[in-house]
Amino acid sequence: SCCVAVSAPDRAWRGGDGWMPHISGKRFHRLGLDVLVDEYLAIKFYLYYLFLLLVSLLLSYGFTRRCRCSCISEAGTTLFVGFAGGGLLQLLVHEDKADEFRESEVRSALVSFSGTVLFCVLLPPIVFNSGYRMRGNFFWANFDKITMLAFGGTLISSLVIGLLFFAAQGLFASETLGLAESLTFGALLSATDPVTTLAAFEELNIDPHLFSIVFGESVLNDAVSIVLFHIFAGCIGYSGTLSAIAVQVVTDFIYVFVGSALAGLMFGCFSALLFKHLHLGEYTQEHGPHLELAIFLIFCYAPYLMAESVDLSGTVAILFTGTSMKRYTFSNLSKPAQEFTERAAEVWHLR
Repeated sequence: SCCVAVSAPDRAWRGGDGWMPHISGKRFHRLGLDVLVDEYLAIKFYLYYLFLLLVSLLLSYGFTRRCRCSCISEAGTTLFVGFAGGGLLQLLVHEDKADEFRESEVRSALVSFSGTVLFCVLLPPIVFNSGYRMRGNFFWANFDKITMLAFGGTLISSLVIGLLFFAAQGLFASETLGLAESLTFGALLSATDPVTTLAAFEELNIDPHLFSIVFGESVLNDAVSIVLFHIFAGCIGYSGTLSAIAVQVVTDFIYVFVGSALAGLMFGCFSALLFKHLHLGEYTQEHGPHLELAIFLIFCYAPYLMAESVDLSGTVAILFTGTSMKRYTFSNLSKPAQEFTERAAEVWHLR
């Protein structure tokens, strides 16, 4: 059996005994055929994606591990495979002229990426894992250097790029953007991710303090850039003096970042107390660590969604949740749950 979704213009509801869609037999057959074709095309596309993922993993392993090639990194190999696969997808998919089964619509829906899926499904565990994998002792030992580079460096970078773009855009375009739009663009370009540098550091067994500084700055840099982006974007269309805008930006930044960090730390401490007083070790010995892992997974999403719902930064909140849970909650987990979370963190690091 399959459920047929009928659009609003195609629905003619009956009154009386119940609510029933009034659809002709031919139309019902057509809708059912569309659903089956959509599922068939989606299966083909997702199978193609899995094949590209397999090729990407094998090429990354072959270049970096087997051949010891230093010309291209794992991230570069993945980008190349994705670029080539997307091009082949556009070239190899044939559509009939009448587009009877809406191949173009299905393809565009599958190839395009939903922002909602990115921010609400994929981003929280990625940021959580970044905080969870931080080396706590080295991170807090170099916290002053990390925060100086993350806050000061990102702010200076956003201002320099934004102001240069604002000053130079009149030379290349007749229509110019305002200062707030330019600063928003600067904050967008200031989010950097030194994934290749960190991979080289791991292979060379670099000094752990230097690794922690670069890694911690890269994690906080993303959070600071996102907060600055939203603050600058909120100033678009704001009518006021430059000093008033500056005060508003500083106030919003302190409120959003500090509030989000405190919310993340509260969730992390709450999870530590929850696992400590629930005493799930006996349950884990009898039934396995499923319950512990399910509760742990909830804390990978709850801080992010809660912070976003109250106009705070979910990225900052989930980052500090991951850091605090690694420091306080991890020791309250059972041994099987600890081993599973460590393995999951390593696997997710290979994303």
